[in-house]
Amino acid sequence: MATDNRENLAKTAEEVIRLIEVARKQAKIYPPHHPSVKDIVLKLVQVMEELLAPRSVVSFNIAQKELFLDEIPLPDASLTHNEFVELCVSKTISSLTFRTGLTSDEMTALVELLNDPPPEDGAEGDSSFRKKLAEKGVEHIEVGVLVSSADLVGGRGPSDGSAAEQEARNTRDEALEIVWHTCQDLLAGRTLDYGNVEMTVKGMVRGLLADRSVYKGLAAVKDYHNYTFNHMVNVAILSLLVGTELGLSTDQLDALGVAALLHDVGKLDIPVDLLSKPGKLTDDEWGTMRQHPVEGARVLLEQCGYENIGVTVALEHHARYDLSGYPTIAPNRPLHLFSRIVGVCDVYDALTSDRSYRRGIMPDKAAAIIMSGSSKDFDPALAKLFIQSAEVYPLDCVVVLTNGEPAVVHEQNPGDPVRPKVRLTRSGDEILDLRETDIGISKCIGTAAGTTNSQE
Repeated sequence: MATDNRENLAKTAEEVIRLIEVARKQAKIYPPHHPSVKDIVLKLVQVMEELLAPRSVVSFNIAQKELFLDEIPLPDASLTHNEFVELCVSKTISSLTFRTGLTSDEMTALVELLNDPPPEDGAEGDSSFRKKLAEKGVEHIEVGVLVSSADLVGGRGPSDGSAAEQEARNTRDEALEIVWHTCQDLLAGRTLDYGNVEMTVKGMVRGLLADRSVYKGLAAVKDYHNYTFNHMVNVAILSLLVGTELGLSTDQLDALGVAALLHDVGKLDIPVDLLSKPGKLTDDEWGTMRQHPVEGARVLLEQCGYENIGVTVALEHHARYDLSGYPTIAPNRPLHLFSRIVGVCDVYDALTSDRSYRRGIMPDKAAAIIMSGSSKDFDPALAKLFIQSAEVYPLDCVVVLTNGEPAVVHEQNPGDPVRPKVRLTRSGDEILDLRETDIGISKCIGTAAGTTNSQE
């Protein structure tokens, strides 16, 4: 694995956090252009430029009070700079993203704003932080924040959902944590805790069988700063939704969920710079990327044995229905059903997710791509079933209409998943059926269950 590269990146990232903290504390005592502040900020920008040298963007992320550089955990920095972590949490900051072109003035502005008192209940909070950065002319630093849909359109907040919805969100969070720990175990050469993975998936399956509607919105939760982990969990949820629609047994759903949750473990061997590269991949780089299904199958074979269906799914999830994908699969046998399910869900979530180098596309456009690839890339029956079961715009999804008005998805229209009935939030409880109007959906903001993900 690319251990040395990750360790070097982690050390540089930890130095950035240390310098931010030093600059922030100096800025509490001295004015911004005092040498005690200015010299630290200059050093901070220099170190940040080192971090940005092989790429155009890096993100420092906070998940469950743990620091990450993109998807690389920074356990030492999380402990050493716990005060910084707590500060970001108090300001509802989930990420700080830096881009090439960063200036000392921009970094000084960030340091000053970090010293502002945290927002009080009911205050603008994160939007105020972003606004102040913009007012100071900061173009190369972005702030990511966990925000409820209620904060955006005055709808129902995450804490107002039913007990089933809250339990589903808790189960998703648990799955995200399990995926993170599993990946760290594999990176460190430790044995995969398969029992923990199974137990988490069983919880998802039982909850989904009890009330599958509450899980439909969970796969719309996006966080591009922790893309790989969120992607693996989202693909598992989407795959289970398809599996329940197919009428799979509980045992089959358990096996499908575990396989889907672990389908991308082969990517752990790929350098982060390559995973987040904004430009076109070279032939050698593309060759490295194409190895991740084989590498994932190898890891799971060593950890779980050849009888584990996860080995097959990891190997086949990019092979495509007509076997035109990768790796090359013998034509004398069809792809496993689970591989075909995960293959559809994998592409859909990848298309609709933000990455450091591009915005995710709208769910209806992703659905159209899935359907256009039917019979070639995807099993035609599963492609159609996926669109029906996943619901392109799930209930309580917060959207912006083409006329600029915010709305919340109120009810699905059978046979037309891209044009649901919506509740117009600015005009009380008026319900608009998008099938009966030329107005469409221009932007998907998020769901009442999770983070925002503005797709345009």
